[in-house]
Amino acid sequence: WDFVLPAGERLPPHEHMYDYRFTVIEGSRLAATSAETGEELFQFDAPTGATMAFVRKEDLMYDVTGAIPAFDSTHGVKNVGNTTYREIIFETKPCETGIGDGRSAQRYDSERVRRVQLYEFQEEKQSGAVQILLNHAKIIENRASGRAASLVGSCANAAVEKKLAKEKTHAMVIDFESVIQMRETMEDIQVVSDLSAIPSLVFDFHPNLVKIAKRSGAGSLKHVVFIKFKTESPVGDLIAGYMDLTNQIDQMKGFEWGPFANGFNTKGPGRDIEAKARGGFEYVFITTFDTPADRDAYLVHSAHEKYVEQLAPNMDDFMVMDFVAFSNE
Repeated sequence: WDFVLPAGERLPPHEHMYDYRFTVIEGSRLAATSAETGEELFQFDAPTGATMAFVRKEDLMYDVTGAIPAFDSTHGVKNVGNTTYREIIFETKPCETGIGDGRSAQRYDSERVRRVQLYEFQEEKQSGAVQILLNHAKIIENRASGRAASLVGSCANAAVEKKLAKEKTHAMVIDFESVIQMRETMEDIQVVSDLSAIPSLVFDFHPNLVKIAKRSGAGSLKHVVFIKFKTESPVGDLIAGYMDLTNQIDQMKGFEWGPFANGFNTKGPGRDIEAKARGGFEYVFITTFDTPADRDAYLVHSAHEKYVEQLAPNMDDFMVMDFVAFSNE
């Protein structure tokens, strides 16, 4: 990958499943950050022209030279220097020779992944858009041989949050049993080329399941929130606060979240769309409600309002998309 990180910006938490190395094209000073709290772990210089290599052992990454302390394979990175940082990064995939930690790679390939796709249908096409998306979802589900399930719907934001959808009109959430299943399905040229409606936002993530709804499929209301936090924000504390709302607000029947994990579709015509279309957002949070009325009660709940007061000044950008779910089942 050709990776660029401007001065003062950060890459949110992500997991390295493979050994990797990178060559620095434009150097700077970097900091590794905790995936759980966002706090800085350590800093190091990455000068122009340097090549660094790391190997994964269990859940830690090790610098092959020993110059950088071992760190968790799931972490964030921040450019704490004064110049834009750029690197070319290479991952060592496991192969028949047995080189590398194949166990982590296998776990990666078998890990569940969700994709959220948002659309902007023109007004004259909106009446039939749900059926169009159900048809597309059926194509994907068939290509996945039944190992994927989709929910679609039109924007159903509360009146006070209508503008927060940012002109997005429809949504599709696809649940894949594994990364490899998603990759094989979405690389299929027909899945992409048959789409008459191209999504304007694509966001992949590994779901952290905080609360599982008894009724999470067709008929439920999905409250989808995308967030880009400010660089200095206490991300871990804010995520913990969001999760804790499930203990205070009964209407929250289900809750899951995750940082972006775009880039599974490494081939095929959808590659650029998927890599670039996450809209700059770093995290997605999905709450399941039984009804729109339950969502409305949640929005005015004192615990939610108190949390929003803490959250609002820590966001660089955010978007809200609610929809009542339809499926092909």
